[in-house]
Amino acid sequence: MGAGVSLPGGRDNALSDFKPSQGRYPIRRAKTSQDTFRTIHLKKETEIREVAVIGTTVQIPLDEIVPEGARSFIVQTTHPYHVDIRHAHETTGIKPTNITFQSFIPLQKESRLLVDALRPTNKDIQIIIDFDFEENDKTAEDNFPKQRYHFMPSILWLRLIYLSIDVDADRDGIVEHNSPFKDFWNWGTDGCGPILAVRGDEIVAPYQENNLDSDGEKDDKENKSTDKPRPINTLEYTALKVRSMGSEKIPKGYQLSISVEDKRDDEENPIVRSVALYLNNGSEKSMIGQDTNASQWNIPWPVAGTGASDDVSEIEILVEGFQLYDGTSNSLEFIPIILNFSKGDEVVYEDRLELRVCPWIVPSPLADPESLFIVDNGRRGCSALIDAVSRASEEAGAYITKLPEQEVTSHPDGDALSKWICCGFTQTVGNVKNLIAVSKPTKTTEETAKHLIMSSDFEYFTIGKRGYFDKMMATPAMYPDFPIGALLVATLSPGGQIPGDWKRGNSDIGFIPRPLGDFLDAQQVQPLVEVFTDWLEGGDITNMVNFVPCRSSKGFKVVMPSIHICRDLLIDFRKNGEGYMRAGKSLDGEDAAIKVTDVLNDRDFWKINQHFQNFIDWNKQRLRWQLGLLTDDFIEIPALWQQGRGHGSSRRAVPFFPNMTTLINLGGNVVIPKPHGPKRSYDNPQDRLERYMVSEFKARQITAELHFVDDWDCYFDRHGPERSSLYKHLLVQRRPGSHPAWWELDMK
Repeated sequence: MGAGVSLPGGRDNALSDFKPSQGRYPIRRAKTSQDTFRTIHLKKETEIREVAVIGTTVQIPLDEIVPEGARSFIVQTTHPYHVDIRHAHETTGIKPTNITFQSFIPLQKESRLLVDALRPTNKDIQIIIDFDFEENDKTAEDNFPKQRYHFMPSILWLRLIYLSIDVDADRDGIVEHNSPFKDFWNWGTDGCGPILAVRGDEIVAPYQENNLDSDGEKDDKENKSTDKPRPINTLEYTALKVRSMGSEKIPKGYQLSISVEDKRDDEENPIVRSVALYLNNGSEKSMIGQDTNASQWNIPWPVAGTGASDDVSEIEILVEGFQLYDGTSNSLEFIPIILNFSKGDEVVYEDRLELRVCPWIVPSPLADPESLFIVDNGRRGCSALIDAVSRASEEAGAYITKLPEQEVTSHPDGDALSKWICCGFTQTVGNVKNLIAVSKPTKTTEETAKHLIMSSDFEYFTIGKRGYFDKMMATPAMYPDFPIGALLVATLSPGGQIPGDWKRGNSDIGFIPRPLGDFLDAQQVQPLVEVFTDWLEGGDITNMVNFVPCRSSKGFKVVMPSIHICRDLLIDFRKNGEGYMRAGKSLDGEDAAIKVTDVLNDRDFWKINQHFQNFIDWNKQRLRWQLGLLTDDFIEIPALWQQGRGHGSSRRAVPFFPNMTTLINLGGNVVIPKPHGPKRSYDNPQDRLERYMVSEFKARQITAELHFVDDWDCYFDRHGPERSSLYKHLLVQRRPGSHPAWWELDMK
């Protein structure tokens, strides 16, 4: 069994540029005479035909064909420049000796020939092995050996062929010829290593034979109806090429196949990822891996004259990986794909690729929106809210899709779309593709996800049965440490620490499952930054931290809530008379309006608010340390809290009014929930808290226009003690892609 051979000329070598006069194909020589090779068993005085692949060594035991009494042997070949033949035996030690053609060689114990295949041929070469029965000492007269033949020689007809499976290993969009880096990975702009494109678990637009678009462009006519499968976009796949020289058709009795190598932690637990393979002519397709009954795919022999020259034959295979996430900590970073050339059960030759699985990336919350999705629940104020969001999104060139409520009623998280669906993307050389993650406990939910996908033409993969995406959030790019951002993830003990005065309740809320965290961390491209959100009733991160665009060296500001800012604003407001917070609103069927004076005079209320503010400040210090942020990078905005369900000090926080930290960036606009703060009858339509937001954002050079929308009746007063927000219910698909590309990151 041999390994792939590296051809002359380095990374950009083309087989067609290699001329016979330039020398031999280099091979990987065996280090010792005891190394294992493919063994060909000859028979006495007979001829057999076999095949050897360039870069491999064939072993021929002589003991099986030595006539009784023979003391020496001689080897002849018709093509001495296509093979190297060496003699090994029990006493050769480390290095087998090269033989001299036309010379007799004494037989030793366990004598065997090692035939190194150097260059392909278009016809069989002949290797002749004959024996003599006397030691062939040279005579003094003629200096030639005495030759005494008593048997017909054994003859091996050997066809020398070249085989390789190739991929774009230097990430320039071109499939090189047998690159030495095709089973290697290195990060950076000058790095190398092949990438495996991935697809979702569900096939929304199924494969259709003879419907390939070789230019990678979608057929608009075919895509107007979601009932018709769209043609395969070749750019969404990793292109492999199987190349051969030396034979126009597969030798008789041999077969060529592709398989995926097992990754085993132990013998009982193989880890094998599934991949889909297509011949790039629409004629054949296959899927191999753990989710199928197929462990390998037999492929046709490369077609003659289709390569870089008339001497090179090749076929192109499109491949993409499944099982991006399998709900365990065993999600693989690399998938080995093996080209097998075999005869029956014997593997004659194998060549391998080591493809890095394309990571799933969560876009920055500041990235431009492409599409928006929301469920029209028919509640009071919902239509007006959707219209307000629609106006803001259309200014950014994105349009909103309203989904009927019955599409999501079977899911535990219902119309809180951003809790159980997360829009991300994958990126390969020359292509960026939307790919969403979705929790899917029921079949009805699958139909919901399918409706979303068909509306925006992207794929999805599943993660668990409950939604955790409100407990993770991408950051904007932060140079040089986080060039495509980091991922804020909720954990119960960030960095092994828990805020000193927090006592957990009967159940933990603010965390993501460990397998999901392991999966995200293994991708490496978006480092995980842990934050503590178990003190919040919903455990969602956006109630505590968010980002807005601004004119600064970083390009953003971090928004965090502050009870102190809110208290100062209320005190300043009361100087000119009384007023009401939450005026005209009801909460749980009761009037929610409350005097500013009553809020300020409630000592227990402010004591519990300070308790929750301590957690915000604790997280703020961790973010400063982990993300390298400065004090000026933060904007504090007014917020107040009250206790939700639970008992004693373990009762978690819920917003006292709609939390403005849950704002949503839509291009040049920022949609913010109306806080319903106090205002005078003679004031402009904005209340005191809104006016502060406008003035503060302007002073801090925030570049977006603010749009305050009323989500009280639709969400804040609807989801019980959790007090939901527009952020959880509006699903935003943002423009995919990153610069630099994820494989260009410096991971040193």
